[in-house]
Amino acid sequence: MPGISVIAIAKNEERNIGRMIESVRGLADEIIVVDGGSTDKTVEISESLGGLVIAIPWQGYGKTKNEGSSHAKSEYIFFLDADESLSPELRSWLIANKANLSGAYRFRRLTNYCGRWIRHGGWYPGKKLRLVPRGTASWDHKEVHETLLLNKDCKISCPPGNILHHSYYTFEEHRVRTNKYAMLAAIELSKKNQITLRFKKWLSPPIRFLQTWIFGLGFLDGNAGWMIAKMTAWEGFLKHREALRLKTLQENGA
Repeated sequence: MPGISVIAIAKNEERNIGRMIESVRGLADEIIVVDGGSTDKTVEISESLGGLVIAIPWQGYGKTKNEGSSHAKSEYIFFLDADESLSPELRSWLIANKANLSGAYRFRRLTNYCGRWIRHGGWYPGKKLRLVPRGTASWDHKEVHETLLLNKDCKISCPPGNILHHSYYTFEEHRVRTNKYAMLAAIELSKKNQITLRFKKWLSPPIRFLQTWIFGLGFLDGNAGWMIAKMTAWEGFLKHREALRLKTLQENGA
């Protein structure tokens, strides 16, 4: 039977890490938590639940996940975020089919936003490639929204059930993280030319809002959908504005 190594990166995730570990106990042959300098009880909780904690300096999302996978010993690697867990249906399917795993697996991800499960606005099913044979995939090095890339031909399946994503507990958390991600995304965007950045700074926000709220049926998620649409538009504006600032500094030799 193929073994499964669960890899999670974490920093100050004491409210989430226990739920993630509990959801994979009985499925995972090893649980590796790559800790980037937590000052709360993340490490203590992880170790008390049987997780192997590897403490390393933060290297960026993709590089840190790749570092975690380099310590895995099992035939399969399952990447989960600290604020994710397996739905009962997905957990049952994986346990029942563990002996017959073949190829890679992509999963639907259902997000809980301020206490409400979000099923519209482009957030669901939001399929994510997460379970891969060891040595067949690696994460890219984008500053944010990193992607797991298969580097070998591999059949991809999508089993039933969901990865449950406990993303934001408050609207303020969403605002703070949106600003953080926008600043990180701007680093990559600053490689584009100024004309493109100036054009998208004003065009991106309304397009993203319409895609989320109207065409993505975000209005069906009520007030949560409205807040998501607004923050999605704001992120589009902010990351292009910051990219323009960085671009100007680069061109001026600063």
